Amino acid sequence: MTRGRLLEAGVKVFARSGYEEASVREIAAMAGVTVAMVGYHFRGKEGLYLAVANDIARAGMEIIGPAQRMGREILQQGLVDRPVLVATISKMLRALLEAHNEDGSLDWARILLREQLNPTHAIDVLHENLTKPYITTLADLIAALEGRAAEHRDMIRALSLTGQMIVFRTTRHASTRLLGGEERSREDYEAMMRLVERQLED
Repeated sequence: MTRGRLLEAGVKVFARSGYEEASVREIAAMAGVTVAMVGYHFRGKEGLYLAVANDIARAGMEIIGPAQRMGREILQQGLVDRPVLVATISKMLRALLEAHNEDGSLDWARILLREQLNPTHAIDVLHENLTKPYITTLADLIAALEGRAAEHRDMIRALSLTGQMIVFRTTRHASTRLLGGEERSREDYEAMMRLVERQLED
C-alpha cells in the first residue's frame, strides 16, 4: 500500500513539476509516509520516477493494449481483408482518442509530453513499453492495406494519424472554445473518427 501511495503521489508531483523540480519530500508528504520510504521502496527519486514511467506504460497499455494486440493477431494470421484492416486501425485510434476519459490520464499526458520535450532516463521505458508497440503495429496494419511489409512511409503515416488523436485529446480547452461548447460532444468524437477513417481510403 505504501508503494502504491508513493506511485500515485509521484505521478501528480512529477506531472506538475517535472523530474528535476519534483521534491521527494513533497511526494512523501502527499503519500502520507516518511521520506525514508522512498529510498526503501525505490532507492531514491530516480527509482521512483522510473517506476512511475513503468506504471504509466502499464496503465496505458491496459487502455490501448487490447486494440493493439488484436491488430497484432490479425497481422500474424495474415489477414488482408481491407474492411477488417480498416476496422482494426480505427479501433486502435479510437482507443487512443478516448483514453482521456481514464482517471489520471491528464497527469500521464503531462509526463509523456515532458519526456518528449526534455527526455530523461525514463524515455526508454515509455518508448519500449508503450509508444513502440502501438505505433509499429499501426504502421504494419497500414502497410497491410497494400499487401506489403511496413516501410518508412507507413511509420510516418502512423505517426500522423496518432498525432491527430493526441492533439484532439489533449487540447480540451482550446477545442471546446473553438467548437463553441462547454464540453466536446460524442458527435465531435465521431466526426474526428470519420475524418481519420477517410484518410485510410487514400
